[in-house]
Amino acid sequence: MTHEWLCCVDVPYATLSAAAQKKPAAAVAQRLASTPPGQLLSFCGAERLGNAAALGLLLRALGRGCTAALVRFFCDPCTTGEEMFALVTPSLSFYSLAEAQHGLPASPAPHARQLPMAEVWLQAASLLQDRQLRLLVLDGVDAALGEGGIDAEAMVQALRQRSPQLHVVLCAAALPPSLAALCDAACCQSLTPMGRDPSLGVDF
Repeated sequence: MTHEWLCCVDVPYATLSAAAQKKPAAAVAQRLASTPPGQLLSFCGAERLGNAAALGLLLRALGRGCTAALVRFFCDPCTTGEEMFALVTPSLSFYSLAEAQHGLPASPAPHARQLPMAEVWLQAASLLQDRQLRLLVLDGVDAALGEGGIDAEAMVQALRQRSPQLHVVLCAAALPPSLAALCDAACCQSLTPMGRDPSLGVDF
């Protein structure tokens, strides 16, 4: 069966592309009305390639008028573009590990949604039950299960009991077998190092 992925809301006809406008209005309405069950996807790979792929899905979901959330189980050494985007995008929620958890200096204006690891996981577990949410990205799952001390079985159970229409993306360098077995689809990527430096707008 083919699913129309991430069709969530009634998009005003005038805002659709010319290609989309060629489709009969009834067909568009039918596809928007039939919301398929949520999928569990895993994007794994070194150099945060999974994170970059998941951000593409966030963009697609937000473009469809969906509500989305990004939960990051680690702390970046600087404010990232996705965090800045969340500050000006009401339909995107952003939660991350607080600087203090990684020994980094406190931000002069700390983000209100930077939390200790236990609270980051509690927030993620709550979002998994949110029936208004359409896409949830859990970034750095391996950090949560490793040094973060989050129980893998607790995460498995929370994912199994998630909201039926919620799409979830797990990003990690690698997933334990118990989590990998739950996924509807997986993408593992590798990056050939070319000696480049991180670039603003590409890496953060």
